[in-house]
Amino acid sequence: MVNLNLDAHNPDHVAGHSVVRASLDGGRELVVISGVAIPQFRIDDDHTHHETCRVHLREPAATVEQAAVHVGLASIGNDESEYVFATDEASVVTDEAGEVMLVAVLAVKGEWSSLNRFGYQVVVENLHVTGDVAGTLTWRADYFSPSSLDPAAVSGAVTVSAHEFVAPPLGPAGALIANGVITTVTSSVSGTVQMIHAGYQITGVPRDRTVVIVAECPGLHTSVPLSMLANPGVLVAFELTAADPARSGVDFTARADLGPA
Repeated sequence: MVNLNLDAHNPDHVAGHSVVRASLDGGRELVVISGVAIPQFRIDDDHTHHETCRVHLREPAATVEQAAVHVGLASIGNDESEYVFATDEASVVTDEAGEVMLVAVLAVKGEWSSLNRFGYQVVVENLHVTGDVAGTLTWRADYFSPSSLDPAAVSGAVTVSAHEFVAPPLGPAGALIANGVITTVTSSVSGTVQMIHAGYQITGVPRDRTVVIVAECPGLHTSVPLSMLANPGVLVAFELTAADPARSGVDFTARADLGPA
C-alpha cells in the first residue's frame, strides 16, 4: 500500500534509520542521517506517475545552517513491461514540527511496476546551541558542614549532572551529558536547624532533547541513608528549546531515604 508520508521512527515506514554526530570547530555539529524509506509506490499502467514522498527525519531543524542529500533506488519490481523508476528530485526542508524533512519526487511507469524502497543519506551542519540549568542543593549542616562558604569547600560532598532521559523501566537517567558546577554556598536557619544551600549551574545542555537532572550527596552522613530529592513541584525531566533555552529553580533537598513504602 502506497505511503508517501513517512516517519523515520516508524520501522514500517523506514528501515535502518541511523544518525551519526561529530563535533566541528566553532561550536558546530555535523549530523549524518541515513536509512531506507518504504513508500511501496505501485502503479499498473503505461503512463509515468510522479508523486512526492516526505520522510520526517526527527532531527531539530532550528539550528541547521546547511544540508546535502543523496537518494538512490533500493527495491523495485516490474511485470515484464516497459518501465520507469526514478527519484527525480530530492531536497531537505523543515516540517510543521520544526524538524528536518526529506522531500523526494518519485516517478514510476509500467504494467505493473512498484518502487518499494529507496535509500537516503542526509548530511546537515548544525550550529550546536546549548542551554543552561540552575538550581540549589540544600541539606542540614549536621549532615555536612563545610569549612567555609567557598564553593570549593563542598566539592565532592554534593554533585549534580544532566543525563539523557530514558523512559522507565530502564531509566530515567541515561548517558551523562554534562556535570554541574557549584557556584555559591550560603547558610540559613530554619527554626533551630542550620541549613546549607549550594547553588549550581549546568552548562552545555542540548536543546530539543529531553534531559533529566540528577543530584547526589555522597559526602553527607547521618544514621540513615540520604537521597538528594527534588523539591515538591519541581520537574527534573524536561526539554530546553529555542523559545525556552534555560531552566532555573531546579532545586533539591537532602532527605532520609526510607525505601519503598
